Amino acid sequence: MLQKSKKWLVLFVALAGFAACAHIAPVEEVRNAPIPSGPHQLSSKEVGSVIAKAAISRGWTVAQVTPNKLHAKILRHDSYEAEANISYTEKSYSITLASSKNLDQDNKGQIAPAYNRWVEYLKSDIDTGLNQAVFN
Repeated sequence: MLQKSKKWLVLFVALAGFAACAHIAPVEEVRNAPIPSGPHQLSSKEVGSVIAKAAISRGWTVAQVTPNKLHAKILRHDSYEAEANISYTEKSYSITLASSKNLDQDNKGQIAPAYNRWVEYLKSDIDTGLNQAVFN
């Protein structure tokens, strides 16, 4: 009986460890995503405008930090918060995590998967907006 209990305890501890790992993932950042080329070559100011519009449409608040850098912040469910820096030129853009709150960020580059989804959706909207802009 004691042997059986030990097996169940080991199994429970192992499953609990796997479940805990599922709540964090490596921070995904967008590095030097290319700006598409087309009939209308975008200026860096136009790229920034497309990025800001995409971020705002996704619920991010956006502030211009320098001519080629935006700071974006998103708040979900009144407690989950992330801030990202978005740098850009007429050739590429990057999205990097600046800080987070209640997203289990650690010093090993791990964070709650929700942040990665937010950035993935933002990147998709930015890419769509950039493609539309170069062909208009």
